[in-house]
Amino acid sequence: MFVAGLFVMALGISLSIKANMGITPISSLPYVISLGVPLTVGMLTILLHACFLLIEYLLMRKEFELIQLLQLVAAMIFGVFIDLTLWGFTWLVPVSYVEQLLLVVISCVLLAIGICFEVAPNVLVMASEGMLTAFSRRFKVEFGTVKIGLDVTLVILSVVVSMLMFSTVYGVREGTLIAAVLVGVCIKLVKMPVYAMVEKFIR
Repeated sequence: MFVAGLFVMALGISLSIKANMGITPISSLPYVISLGVPLTVGMLTILLHACFLLIEYLLMRKEFELIQLLQLVAAMIFGVFIDLTLWGFTWLVPVSYVEQLLLVVISCVLLAIGICFEVAPNVLVMASEGMLTAFSRRFKVEFGTVKIGLDVTLVILSVVVSMLMFSTVYGVREGTLIAAVLVGVCIKLVKMPVYAMVEKFIR
């Protein structure tokens, strides 16, 4: 169920990239950097999550459990899924704004479903969530607030890096804002059905 969640999330990210309207905040930085270096979005996603895991370790220190290193394995699987799904969608080229917008909406729904499948089994979390949880506990800040802070930081970094590398902004557009809002809304709508499905599967 966890791995299936990673795959569905990768589908959502790949569709948001193909929409070319700006992608989700968490993937914006890897995508922008991939446009100027010989590394794929998936590879850079793995590197980003490795950085998240390092920050998580620095925040937790003695409380950090070795089993959390499996977050890096999850990130590697996730990165491979992103590259595979992107390759599978090479044929997909939206020709109108409506088609782009539709892809963004579909990507948000898939991301929400994937996140629910990832979280529901309660076996492991992605390094981004692990870092956010560690930050929240260390500095006594609500998880949701920290999540917003991370998303904003990644979007700002994406814009800065894009301007430095290309003198224009890539990867951050209205689709990024739509994803930032719509994914959360979709999670609320699909959370209970997905959790029920996972519980039935586990039993």
